[in-house]
Amino acid sequence: MDKRVLIQKAIANLISGNPTCSDGKLTVSNLAKEAGLHRQRLYDEFPDLVEHFRTQAGSFAPVGVQKQLQLAESAIEQLGKRNDELVQQIKERELRIEVLSALVVELTLQQKQLNLVYLRPNQAGRHP
Repeated sequence: MDKRVLIQKAIANLISGNPTCSDGKLTVSNLAKEAGLHRQRLYDEFPDLVEHFRTQAGSFAPVGVQKQLQLAESAIEQLGKRNDELVQQIKERELRIEVLSALVVELTLQQKQLNLVYLRPNQAGRHP
C-alpha cells in the first residue's frame, strides 16, 4: 500500500479516536506509529500530511477528552437532580418539625391544664 495512503488512514484513525497501535493522543509520534513509519521520515517526505494532521488535530479535541466532558456533564446533571431531591426532603422535614413542635406545645398546654388542682372552699368560704 502507498505510504501516503497509510498516513492518511493513520490520520483518520487518530482524528476519529480509533487508534490501532498507539495511545490515541494526537501527536506526530503517534501518527508515525499508526502509519508504520519513522517520525523523521514523515517530516522529511510528507511535510504536507504532517501539517494537515496538525491542523486536523488542532480542530478536534481527542475523543478521550470528549468522553470525559460528556461524563462530567452527565455527573453534573445527576448531582443537580440529587441536590433538588435533597432540598425537597429538607423542606418536607422542616415542615414536619414545625407540625411536631406545634403538637408538643399543644400537648404541654393540655398537660398543664390536667395538672391543675381546684380546691373547693370549706364551709366558711376559705381555702384550707
